[in-house]
Amino acid sequence: MEYRLDLMRICALKTQAQCRSWSLLAILVALFFTRANGAELCNGPLSQVQLSRAQAVRVIAKEKGYTEGLVFSDGFLLESLGIYGQSSLRQIDPNTGMSKTLRTLDGKFFGEGVAEVNQRLFQLTYKENVVFTYGKKAEGDETRTLKGEGWGLTQLQGQLVMSNGSNKLRFLDAKTLAVKREIEVRYKGRSYKMLNELESAHGMILANIYGEDWVAIINPETGCLEGSIDLSGLRTGSTQDAAD
Repeated sequence: MEYRLDLMRICALKTQAQCRSWSLLAILVALFFTRANGAELCNGPLSQVQLSRAQAVRVIAKEKGYTEGLVFSDGFLLESLGIYGQSSLRQIDPNTGMSKTLRTLDGKFFGEGVAEVNQRLFQLTYKENVVFTYGKKAEGDETRTLKGEGWGLTQLQGQLVMSNGSNKLRFLDAKTLAVKREIEVRYKGRSYKMLNELESAHGMILANIYGEDWVAIINPETGCLEGSIDLSGLRTGSTQDAAD
């Protein structure tokens, strides 16, 4: 079975240090990977499900900022920026790269991952035990308590999926923020820590490992690592120049 992921927010999947210096917001990438049909792959050969091809199809220039999270919404990119005193939520036109600030966070907050569920935006904070929720235009903000560090955030089937730099992913009720369950990400007895930026596609969770140039393809039911996406080949040409 072959899946095509037409839009991947690669800057957010890169290491944070690289994103800080990049002059690009995102690379729109055609990614191809295969999954074994229904196989339990926690102990199987990972080569069966590895990336077939990753190709950058467009680079979007943007204002500098410490990118921590990205999500597409109504044709725009919403970017969550980190760093104390610089954190905000921005809206970017992917056609022009023009941006506007929707929300500026108080200096005591460090912005992290962002996701959209049921017409609501959720923006994590790093160590402040707070998540901000907004309408789709960042109106009607609400500050809610969410204990623990916030790193990456995505949605899957109406639930929020959150990372905190450990080897576990938490699934949250989007209305109450209650933790519904956790999974441990593993493969062949190894537990994978430093799970960072999250995305979802075709019922799978994609997570980059902080400090490394690859993405784990994770079964959301078992936590098994079902494949990996090597993004190091994208660090050439214009993308390498931007990173440097």
